[in-house]
Amino acid sequence: MNNPECIVCGSKEKLEAHHITRVKPYDERYIDEENGVVLCRKCHNKYHEEYNQINPVTLIKFTRENGVNKKLIKENKKLRRQKKKLKHKIQNQKVNEMGYASLKWRQKHENN
Repeated sequence: MNNPECIVCGSKEKLEAHHITRVKPYDERYIDEENGVVLCRKCHNKYHEEYNQINPVTLIKFTRENGVNKKLIKENKKLRRQKKKLKHKIQNQKVNEMGYASLKWRQKHENN
């Protein structure tokens, strides 16, 4: 992935992976890039302080309350207009209808 940044604040420092849905460390989905987003350590810690559940709904609430990286949204809109693959993929239609998305890590498409 080129120039990863926090999906909430846009920081490029102390980045961490955050699971969209909870999985156990021995589960093969634990390292699935489709089940993660990039958060900086500060935003990641804040998320876990506010929510004891890991799921798309709490991630949506967190991004709604704390903002979403506007640069990422702008880049994804530009890619949509150009009909290119998005840097982050929408989790499901219900989330999309709410106007917020639990964003998925799409490293395999970052270099395209």
